Amino acid sequence: MHVYGTKPEQIALISVRQRFNTLNNPRSAFQNQPITLEDVLNSRYINEPLHILECVMPVAGAAAFVVTSAERAQSLPNDPVYVLGAGIAQGSATYWMADDMLTMPTKYSAASAYEMSGYGPKDMEFAEFYD
Repeated sequence: MHVYGTKPEQIALISVRQRFNTLNNPRSAFQNQPITLEDVLNSRYINEPLHILECVMPVAGAAAFVVTSAERAQSLPNDPVYVLGAGIAQGSATYWMADDMLTMPTKYSAASAYEMSGYGPKDMEFAEFYD
């Protein structure tokens, strides 16, 4: 916020939009529970400037995906998704000691994935980075 002039409303809007995207999902913990910008900004602080409605709900979830050859994928009932590039980078557990706390490992993992795929940020319609 200090470096880029980001406003609390801009950060809160992320939570509002994420909640909107899950309203009709029957597997969502927040199905049919919309929140407004005011709800987020009026929720209690966890650690200023973060409100409780801006924090990840503690859950024990998981995700998995199956990787196989392109040839094998052709014989499966669903259309395959082809992985063109991948990258991984690990950040420090002590970000508070870093010279630049705003540079996340995504900077490096994304660069690796883009290089491998032959594509770049301007070729993307959607990207999601977590933690």
